[in-house]
Amino acid sequence: MKGFSIERVARKSPFTMAMHHFHDYYEIYYLAAGERHYFIKDRTYPVQAGGLVFIDKYDLHKTADSGPVTDHERILVHFDDEFLEGFRDPSLLSPFRSATKRIQLTAEGQRRTEAILQAMLEEQRSRGADSDTYLRALLAQLLILSGRAMQPDQEEEVSYASPLHKKIYEIVAYLNEHYRSPVTLTELAETHFISPYYLSRTFKQVTGFSFVEYLNSVRIKEAQRLLLDTDERITAIAEEVGFESIAHFGRVFKQLLQQTPMAYRKTARSGQPSIGE
Repeated sequence: MKGFSIERVARKSPFTMAMHHFHDYYEIYYLAAGERHYFIKDRTYPVQAGGLVFIDKYDLHKTADSGPVTDHERILVHFDDEFLEGFRDPSLLSPFRSATKRIQLTAEGQRRTEAILQAMLEEQRSRGADSDTYLRALLAQLLILSGRAMQPDQEEEVSYASPLHKKIYEIVAYLNEHYRSPVTLTELAETHFISPYYLSRTFKQVTGFSFVEYLNSVRIKEAQRLLLDTDERITAIAEEVGFESIAHFGRVFKQLLQQTPMAYRKTARSGQPSIGE
């Protein structure tokens, strides 16, 4: 169904996404069983069974095992703006715009949410003539209930495992804003009064990525957006997102996405949303 997809997956072994990624459609993540860590934009959220997570368009995100608990079952819903066309209430998208990216549902909230998600799964399988209309109605119901449960005017209290973890998230936020400029681990270590070795090791522990891997992910994410949404030349895009040479940009892009920037631009503009973790 164009503009909408839903998938349920149960995993019985450790699983961590290979890379941060983003997309130009919305994602709702429901954890039916287990525990997960969900990194979104600039911080990691612990998620437990009965938790809902909302990922806005173009938000960099990644899931990972939370520790000893690796078995988990999740449901992903993807949809785009066009799919919700006809619902003119902008508050439907409020869960994606809230500072709080997750909800821990009550028992009653879990029951209602799982009933809606199960109806979506069954309707997607049936592919009836009026399936799109029914799925839109179910999605609107889920978003309304989630918006009420989330109370977006109340920001989630941010807690950190240690002062060093807080410093790492400050560095992540800095990279998200200043990725276009030349930035090195050594310079950031000096600015934050940490040794480069300690910063490198701790950054990996907290985010799941090395410093260079994360910086490249942020830069390539913006390059993907520009390739999709603009007609800028690839050389100009490479420079705009912080790469000093087109050759380096091409190598990193292909390493992360398994295709060249030119091939990505050609295929992504006509491609369909794909299910991820």
